[in-house]
Amino acid sequence: MRQGSIAKRYASALLQVAQDQGKVDEYQQELQLLVQTFVANPGLQTAMTSPVVPPSKKMAIFTALAPKLGISVSVRNLIHILVDQERISELGLIDLIYRDLSDELKGRVRVQVTSAVALGANEAKLKAVLESSLKQEVQIEAKVDPEILGGLVVRVQDRIFNASLKGELERLKESLTAEAVA
Repeated sequence: MRQGSIAKRYASALLQVAQDQGKVDEYQQELQLLVQTFVANPGLQTAMTSPVVPPSKKMAIFTALAPKLGISVSVRNLIHILVDQERISELGLIDLIYRDLSDELKGRVRVQVTSAVALGANEAKLKAVLESSLKQEVQIEAKVDPEILGGLVVRVQDRIFNASLKGELERLKESLTAEAVA
């Protein structure tokens, strides 16, 4: 679980509302869309997080933006509270904590998979293997990093399984170095 007690309170409150309304995944998508919109528009992010811009202006900006993004009333209310409390800068962390809490609620686990080339059709096979071994629904977040040379690096929460060629070469180097020193 991520740190940030204030962000966790907001995320937990939104999750409770989402559960009551049966919209846990929808609100996650809305939060993610807002974060992506802020990241893609640095001017918007600066205006919304700047202490110089009055809250009334921030509210006006968000009120104009929300319908275009299809933001629900509950998520709008959260943003209005964040603006009022001058905590809109916490939105990214709130999104991540909400995602973690909703995953936990739904019995999902996010798995970061790094490979030298795109997984392609192998992603579905890997997902099935991971779901079988973890006994949970798996959400794969795939990343390509040619520097690992081959194989995979799989991260499940705080556990890392390095089955990459680069990792194997590093372990071999350490082994040979240790033997040479001994």
